[in-house]
Amino acid sequence: MNELPNVTVCGCGSGAMAMAADIAMMGCKVTLFELPDFKDNLEPIHENGGIFLTGNTYSGKTGLARLYKITDDAENAVQGSELIMINVPASAVDKFVEALSPYLHQDHTILVTTGYWASLRLRKLLAKNGNSRKATVVEQNIILFRTGKGIPILW
Repeated sequence: MNELPNVTVCGCGSGAMAMAADIAMMGCKVTLFELPDFKDNLEPIHENGGIFLTGNTYSGKTGLARLYKITDDAENAVQGSELIMINVPASAVDKFVEALSPYLHQDHTILVTTGYWASLRLRKLLAKNGNSRKATVVEQNIILFRTGKGIPILW
């Protein structure tokens, strides 16, 4: 059996929190990254020692998901990760890639969960920062996790 990848989840919205918690409960080393302008979003996670996930009746994963790293430092966020999952509104994707791009390398795969042609749009941004051939960018068109009212996810 292959070893699970180390994953960086970008963003601190409910979808990113659910994703980070679920993947951590699978056994992956998960780093949660938030932009420095929004680093206050990380404080409750630090205080609680992770993300408390409830309401996941499909997989049965509930409880406190302990994360490998919680950071607002882009370089620290990608160190040791193979998969970088950007789970933010499409309008914020470029800001995360701009922050991460100096530290990306060819072994990184970036998954943008709110597609909107991210792989095409980010090509120019990565080229501008000298990373056009370093990371693989893939996208999907919808978030993997349904979150919100009636589905409590506490952090």
